[in-house]
Amino acid sequence: TKLKPGSEWEAGGGSGGFIGVAETPASYGVGGRRGGLGPETGPAPGARPGAGATPAPGLAPAPGSFTAEGVLKEVLVRLWEQARSKGVDRIGTLTIRMFESGDAFPLLGAIGAVSGAEKVVSMTGGYETRDGGSFELDFRGPVADAQPVREFLEPQLRAAASRDLQAGFELTFADGLAMQGDAPEKLGERLARFASGAAYVSATATEAVAVAVAEATGAGAGAKEGTTAAEAVGIAATEAKPR
Repeated sequence: TKLKPGSEWEAGGGSGGFIGVAETPASYGVGGRRGGLGPETGPAPGARPGAGATPAPGLAPAPGSFTAEGVLKEVLVRLWEQARSKGVDRIGTLTIRMFESGDAFPLLGAIGAVSGAEKVVSMTGGYETRDGGSFELDFRGPVADAQPVREFLEPQLRAAASRDLQAGFELTFADGLAMQGDAPEKLGERLARFASGAAYVSATATEAVAVAVAEATGAGAGAKEGTTAAEAVGIAATEAKPR
């Protein structure tokens, strides 16, 4: 579907909705990108994929969190090894960032099939048409709302003169992803079947998630070591009740 300059269109709804605006090249800076970023596709020259998501130089990841970067299958293997070497019992959150639409879109269906986890998808980027039109995207929502976004973007990106899309998948496991058995390896194998490109992956132990939830909800007094995120929320609710 061709959009006239300045026209708006909307897809999705609720937390997963987004609005796109078709702009003329004159609305953009040098190179056709808003703010004059230029027509480059993907990371800037010399920058490595995922650089924006890594901790700042000299800063170590937060306690209870682990990160790895590279081919998705290998990255997940390294992540599980990191967690087990630190004695982590369960992973509370897992975040995967992909930097190519050819990897991100097939992975969307696999992420949706993961059981026992709340899934949130984010997509940012845009494309330029061969006639000089530009489109920018900033989406965040559940997998179900991300599917129609994918259906719109796939043919547009294939036909685009240049494109830049980054996708993130956040999984929050209600009961934690147990590290003792082979569940992490099975999950990694399923996901790696759909994506083989560069990925930046981070994970947080359930204990660290619980601490963050406790601090955010004021459950500090009742939340002890080993408390899960769900338990921390329950503690906060109990402590908030009038006595």
